[in-house]
Amino acid sequence: MSTKTNIKEIIYIKTTRNFKSIIVLIVLLIFIFILSVFLGPSKINAFEIIKIITSNIFTNKSEFILSTAAHTIIINLRVPRSLLAITTGIILSSSGSTYQAIFKNPLADPYLLGVGTGAGLGAVIGLTIYPSNMSFANVGAALFAFTGGLLAVFLTYYLSNYSKSLNHLSLILAGVAITSILGAFTTLILITQNPEIKPILSWLLGGFSLASWEHFNIVFFSGMPCVILLFSQHNKINILNLDSKQVKSLGINERKTITLLIITSTLSASIAVSQTGIIGFIGLVAPHISRMAWGTNPKYLIPQASLIGAIILLSSDIIAKTILSPTEIPVGLITAFLGFPFFVHLLRKEGNIYG
Repeated sequence: MSTKTNIKEIIYIKTTRNFKSIIVLIVLLIFIFILSVFLGPSKINAFEIIKIITSNIFTNKSEFILSTAAHTIIINLRVPRSLLAITTGIILSSSGSTYQAIFKNPLADPYLLGVGTGAGLGAVIGLTIYPSNMSFANVGAALFAFTGGLLAVFLTYYLSNYSKSLNHLSLILAGVAITSILGAFTTLILITQNPEIKPILSWLLGGFSLASWEHFNIVFFSGMPCVILLFSQHNKINILNLDSKQVKSLGINERKTITLLIITSTLSASIAVSQTGIIGFIGLVAPHISRMAWGTNPKYLIPQASLIGAIILLSSDIIAKTILSPTEIPVGLITAFLGFPFFVHLLRKEGNIYG
């Protein structure tokens, strides 16, 4: 009797702790979102920003407010930019959490598996076929990005199976190889195109400087349903950590489930890449922090990692647009600097296990 009571108490404590962590992360994300709207290269009075936002929410917008440059900067630039950063962080982190569970590899994330580069290549091909002045350009880029991202992750997994000693590192080495070759193809396409396409080189480094409501709508309404689907599969993701025979005995079709999860994760990550460029390490760092702080249960890991990813990416965007103001640096560079220490730490840890 006492044992059952102790188990119930442990479950209650862990559940309460996880819910509290999610609430704290949401509050922190809201605070950083407000900060991101207030900060930027253009100096706008805080009182004016509050007036613009409240007028859009609570009252009919006057012609004076609509005509001001400040209104355009806040409502049409900073707000969609910050929302896009949040959505992208959620998508990349949930995808990273899922990849790590599927491949049983803490080093797996959309960037290191080649998904980012594959999606980037697909997006570039899409943008060469559908120039940016066409109404279908962003949607076309997203469709091509998904194809490229899906091709990359399957090529990476297939190539990793050639390793004589299949382990966690072989998957990452395969991802590096696929990333290199797909990156080379991307560069080749760009340098052979007209000058109009060459600004995409800076876009490929990842960033939100060109963010608009259209970009946000594409990522949110296409990518967030994928995140919801991934979360709905948290029980199956947890079961996949067991031996294949145990998974089968529990009535789970392992191959079908893994295929669904890979396609869903790749679709969401590729859509994000098609609109924001390649942003690395978010899908690696956020799940790692969540696991260290609160454990590995996917029921809580996915939302916790998603919120952490959104916080990190939005904070990185604030740094990117303010640290060298008025010059803006790509967000991908900031996340690379943040993610590198985590990657080295995990790489050494895996090397100790398999070396």
